[in-house]
Amino acid sequence: MRNNQPVNNRETLLPEGQFIYSRTDLNGNITEANEAFANISGFCREEMIGQSHNLVRHPDMPEEAVAGMRTGAAQVENGVTLVQNAQNALREINVQMGVTMEMVSDISHSSSEQESAMTVMAQGVERISSMTEQNMVVVNQTTLMVEQLNTMVDRMEKSVTQYSV
Repeated sequence: MRNNQPVNNRETLLPEGQFIYSRTDLNGNITEANEAFANISGFCREEMIGQSHNLVRHPDMPEEAVAGMRTGAAQVENGVTLVQNAQNALREINVQMGVTMEMVSDISHSSSEQESAMTVMAQGVERISSMTEQNMVVVNQTTLMVEQLNTMVDRMEKSVTQYSV
């Protein structure tokens, strides 16, 4: 494995669109690194995994600064746990949201069916109302005809009485 000594004064530029990434455990050992990080450090990824991140630390970087970053990383790790718990809660909210959306869909479908049924019923009531009006016309016409027939019967009775011997 390569020793990061001596330090040269060459600046290595990262190609546009690339980023360097490494991840460590709480002890500062590298657990992940992307290819760009490996290329810029001069190590291959397989060499770095499991090694202390000090492997790529500049010798002029004080140990206290590195220790401060590790402390901060531990706090972030604890924060990530909270975020993971939040993700579980979000997953639960998402599941409940799915159930709620299903219920809303069912209610909407039922409401639509109910609206269709109400429309059919309103059409039925309208037909009954129209038929009732037609029946009233027939009843009025029948009443008028009965009155006319009664009038004719009365005339016929008078005629029969008048011409009977």
